[in-house]
Amino acid sequence: MTISNRVLNSERAYVFPDALTASVSSFDDLLSREDLHLLYVSLASAPYRAWRIADPSKLNGNVSVPCDYLQAELDCNDFMGNKLYPLFREIAEHKLGVRRVKLSRVFANVFQYGDTVYPHEDYVEEGESVSILLFANEVWEKDWGGETYFYDGAVDAKYCIGVKPGRIIAFGSKNIHRPGVPSRTCREVRITLNVRFNTW
Repeated sequence: MTISNRVLNSERAYVFPDALTASVSSFDDLLSREDLHLLYVSLASAPYRAWRIADPSKLNGNVSVPCDYLQAELDCNDFMGNKLYPLFREIAEHKLGVRRVKLSRVFANVFQYGDTVYPHEDYVEEGESVSILLFANEVWEKDWGGETYFYDGAVDAKYCIGVKPGRIIAFGSKNIHRPGVPSRTCREVRITLNVRFNTW
């Protein structure tokens, strides 16, 4: 298996001392301004719906919570025809260390100030899985927050990766992580494209 120098040179790896948790990688400047703009326009108009907390115990008796954030499920076959698909597949092969990977899910998340988020693992149907997310906002100020947090097996935060337009983060789907919500001063919603690949 080979990985292009363009992707390899862009990678920054965060290695956890906890053996239960695999490494996390971030990649910058792999998308052109035009590609990021087209992606942002597409995701900004996607069919989002309210996404409720999966764990009822997190509600603390408050059943009136309308939603925690917005999510749009996207079509895997459509994404395979997108010009970004080869890049995401290459990153997945690199992280999983194999060439036999299959696209299992594509969706977009929107977070805004006040949304509720919790540390979690991503759902995996079978085999090994890698989660890849891309920050789709074209503009993001550093004081707007929205960082993604990664935890060790004891759910103690170890790394925080900031939002940067076009930045890609890749990690084993069983890594415990939490998306960050924008600060009160943020004028934008935080949009991410989320892609999962499995071994087969």
